[in-house]
Amino acid sequence: MIMTRPHILNPEHKYYVYVYYDMESNPYYVGKGCGNRMNEDHGLLPVPKEKKYKKKIKENLCEQEAFIIESQLIRHFGRILDGGILENIMLGSYDEEQIDDFYHQKRLFNEWKEKFDQYFSSLMSESNAEWESELDKLRHIKHNYSEEWDRIYLNYCGGYYDEDRNEQVEIILNENKNQPAISEIRR
Repeated sequence: MIMTRPHILNPEHKYYVYVYYDMESNPYYVGKGCGNRMNEDHGLLPVPKEKKYKKKIKENLCEQEAFIIESQLIRHFGRILDGGILENIMLGSYDEEQIDDFYHQKRLFNEWKEKFDQYFSSLMSESNAEWESELDKLRHIKHNYSEEWDRIYLNYCGGYYDEDRNEQVEIILNENKNQPAISEIRR
């Protein structure tokens, strides 16, 4: 499933960072917004009418990350007030130390998430191997030990197993529907 608007599913990620460009393609304003903010009136700041002079440069952000990126770009290009090229009045919500800290925390989180995902994946692999092993045991019992299979089947019918074991027995029961179990042949 392709999601073109993930902020609909996660309203926290509805923000974006945008830039206004002059006729020479130089940025003159950096902003953060959501919805139609990029096209709304900015007071004395001229809002470009043509799409080629305004661009969302990063979308589907949480508000904090949008503020961080906005602050980072304003500091990079500088405000006219400080000898830079942007008409922004504010420097942004975050200083350089806070920006560095944000990216440091984000890197740590991503490293932790990657390790967790690897650990979880290995647990799932082990779990799948155990599941398949249990299915193999049930197959072996069904085809080689009719009395034991009858006991397992009766426990299944009586509702004595947990959800996983019930599912395993159902898998075995549904295998080779046309081929009767050994216990059914003996009767």
